[in-house]
Amino acid sequence: METIKIYKQADIEKFKDKDGNYTFKGNLLIYCDISADGYISADGYISADGYIDAHGDIDAGGYIYADGYISAHGDIEAGGYIEADGYIYADGDIDAGGYIEADGYIYAHGYISADGYIEAHGDIEADGDIYADGDIYADGYIEAHGDIEAGGDDKEIICSYLKKGNIKRGKLIERDKKVYVTCNPSIYKPNRFYASNINYASNITLGTSINKKHHKKKGGIMSLLKSIPSRLKRMINANYKAFYKLGWVDGDLELTDKGVNAFRDFVFDHFEKELGTVAKKKVKRIKKEEEKDC
Repeated sequence: METIKIYKQADIEKFKDKDGNYTFKGNLLIYCDISADGYISADGYISADGYIDAHGDIDAGGYIYADGYISAHGDIEAGGYIEADGYIYADGDIDAGGYIEADGYIYAHGYISADGYIEAHGDIEADGDIYADGDIYADGYIEAHGDIEAGGDDKEIICSYLKKGNIKRGKLIERDKKVYVTCNPSIYKPNRFYASNINYASNITLGTSINKKHHKKKGGIMSLLKSIPSRLKRMINANYKAFYKLGWVDGDLELTDKGVNAFRDFVFDHFEKELGTVAKKKVKRIKKEEEKDC
């Protein structure tokens, strides 16, 4: 598939049709900020070193990535992931075949849907539904005028607070909510706490008995961090984001067959000498055993 490179705004104007739209048969690689009078459509991926701003839809058969913000006066749709170092905004829907991630907020006048996780370092807001096949995470609030649904009952919806929305599926964790619980250590093991009916998980303390009084102890952010599963911590890891883009891990951030092969190749390439030493010792041992049998 051909990759079309855009170095300045004038370069993209060459592809403008009479209606003000831009259509590309291959991948679109942009080394600047671009603005389009109409929609931008590419059969492959769209990647920009700056922002992407379209007065229509932004549509890619592959992923959409921008070092700046991504803004469309229509829909933003990608066959792969959608990621921006700024915010992601759409007057219509935001729909990704992979994850959706923004260093700023994520806002859609329509729905937001991702086949992977959704993560924003600001707020997540939609006038319609919010759906993710994985977890939903926001540093700020989450607001939907429809349903909010994570990919399964074991998936989590984590935010500062839920401003609006009907939780259809997933475990809601609001960081600004304060819940204090005391547990009898004769029932629960020290440093372990299990509860299926508590959604708000900041400031959990262990005491000597269960009673109506709240025993407040130091908690805050450390208590919250301990409550975040290792899978979500891996999601925040930049390495795992790269693994996902390469197909080495799936939407649940578990190794794929492609990832296993990459890991095996890496180990062999970087530890050939050590593996050779082990292999030679095993060969010698086999020869000695064969000589004894003779």
